Amino acid sequence: MNKTYIGGINMNQEINIAQKCTEIWDKFLEEEKKAEEAVRLSFHLRPVTKDITVVSTLPCAPMRGLNGVKLEELDELLPKLKSVIYCKNDDEILEKLDSLGFRERTNVDSVREEDAQAFLIRDMIKNTDKYDGMQFVTSELNLPKINKRADVIGYKDGFLYDIELKNKRDTYTITQTKCYIEHINNNLNEFTKLLRDFPNCKLPSNIKGIKGIALVPYSDNTSGKLESMAVENNIALWFFSNGFTVHRKDFN
Repeated sequence: MNKTYIGGINMNQEINIAQKCTEIWDKFLEEEKKAEEAVRLSFHLRPVTKDITVVSTLPCAPMRGLNGVKLEELDELLPKLKSVIYCKNDDEILEKLDSLGFRERTNVDSVREEDAQAFLIRDMIKNTDKYDGMQFVTSELNLPKINKRADVIGYKDGFLYDIELKNKRDTYTITQTKCYIEHINNNLNEFTKLLRDFPNCKLPSNIKGIKGIALVPYSDNTSGKLESMAVENNIALWFFSNGFTVHRKDFN
């Protein structure tokens, strides 16, 4: 395998983990057809450099992660994840996740953002038509050169989409989204090689580029500066309400 570098970091180990992780995930879902949709709506796998993080998008446990899962442990873990979707109530789900080692939510400031992030991922998987066919690819994509993480990556019609979520309606969201998509565009071939082996979406090898979406809280008082900056930078502006209904305003 030719070496793939992003920001001077060799990504081949992560690509190898992603390939093998996807094989195990796809085989499991093929064998569990009746539970496939519920499992996809509840969990996704995030390959990292040496292992895998399992991420919950369950409404009662949004974006709680189980870190450090080894490839050799995945076959035994996946049936346990499936058993979570048959729990009778939220308390039973949380008890099961605790027993499996999922981390607690500790950052109070990020709770609303994580709630919206989990809702968006579930909604993209369940209601792709609502997003014009956009597919969920991964969450918290590592951007090694700038030492940041992209909140949600989607794919549609040959383009990747970076969706950045923020609790506040300010122009920094646009600035951050622009920075992230420029970084990914500058390393597009390398990110394409990495993401096409991720377990959540089958990407083609010829990605055209990446576009940006800023997702911020909805308000009746629109911010002219926020919208004008989004238009100027060709960033789509989406809003989420208290019930996490996503309202779209696409400029690109």
